[in-house]
Order: sequence, then C-alpha cells, then structure tokens
Amino acid sequence: MDARTVGTAVGATRIAFGAGMLLAPSSFARSWTGPGAGRRPSRVLARALGARELAIGAGGLLAARTGDAAEVRRWFALGALPEAADVVLTLTDGPRTPSRVGGALMAAATAAAAAYAAGFGS
Repeated sequence: MDARTVGTAVGATRIAFGAGMLLAPSSFARSWTGPGAGRRPSRVLARALGARELAIGAGGLLAARTGDAAEVRRWFALGALPEAADVVLTLTDGPRTPSRVGGALMAAATAAAAAYAAGFGS
C-alpha cells in the first residue's frame, strides 16, 4: 500500500474520530478517562482533542489528495507526534481502566500509520 493511500485512510479516520469526540465526548472519552468521562472537565478535554483530530485529519487528507509528497509528509509527521505522546501519556499517567491498553494500541497504530505516510517507513 502506498503512502498516499495510507495517508488518505489515516486522514479520514482522524476526521471521523474527531467528529465523534466533538459530538459524543463522553462515549469517546470513557476508555481514556474512565468513569469520570461524563463530567464537564472530561467532556471539554475530549472535545478539544476532537477538534485537534479533525484539524490534523482534514489537513492530512487534503495534502494526500493534492499528491504533493512533501506536503503529505509534513502533515503526517506532525500528526504522528501527538499520537506518540498519547501512547506514552496513556500508559504512564492514564486511568487504570480495562480499555486503557486498547486505547494506547489504537494510538500507537495511528502513530505508526502516520509515520509511514510521512515517509519514515519507506
């Protein structure tokens, strides 16, 4: 699979995930913040994260559609950085919920796909 295809898939996934966090923050945040996901502070952070995901996904998707390899690499390199931080922070400082490792694995997979799309895997 080429980097453009991976980049398009990662961008679309980030857009969908971001939209979900904006529209249903408690549902999306539960695996990350645990039982406090319905509280206002968790909802605010989930929505902020959703906006981040939406923006990074849209930028990456638009870059992948242009076919400008340098632009695709830039967007996905930038997108890999917060995903890698999400993995480390979830495993070191996240709540001890059963789905914590699954959330960290999802972030790790997204970071790896973004790094591949950025050209680090080729």
